[in-house]
Amino acid sequence: CPSGSDRVRMAVEDVPCEVVLNLQGDEPALDPAGVEALVALMESTPGLPMGTLVSPVEDPADLSNPNVVKVALAEDGRCLYFSRSPIPHLRNPEGAPLWRHVGVYAFRKPFLEAFTAWPPSPLELAEGLEQLRALEHGAEIRAARVRWEGCGVDVPGDVPRAEAVLRSRGPVPGETRP
Repeated sequence: CPSGSDRVRMAVEDVPCEVVLNLQGDEPALDPAGVEALVALMESTPGLPMGTLVSPVEDPADLSNPNVVKVALAEDGRCLYFSRSPIPHLRNPEGAPLWRHVGVYAFRKPFLEAFTAWPPSPLELAEGLEQLRALEHGAEIRAARVRWEGCGVDVPGDVPRAEAVLRSRGPVPGETRP
């Protein structure tokens, strides 16, 4: 499958459901409260085709890290754009709040089926972010705001940080400590 959304669509093809959650392994320490917030967003917005999570940018280094996806949000939580580059541009550092994307999605099943049938879009190919395909097709994506630092694992260098976050939560199953 070319993407996580395609894998999820295949997995639920014969499953009767209204909303499909795409929880990805590259967010190993996802806070369950975030999943609950995403489900609540989909329940409270019946016509919403797609939802996701965002968290405030806490570490200034994340702004220049292309592995940390940034999101420009409207006041009502609509996602305006996703980028690997810093957005918005901080001409006025006291301007808009800065958000990072937490790579978790919720889809209405009919929208997931349509979305995965569309070919990759120009902005999606440029940024390497499949959610841009939905925006380019005029679909609405809303974000539930959570306070979660996250520890996405996108490159091997992210593993130590993820391990530290997981260890801070208690013993890792199967791990033996001296």
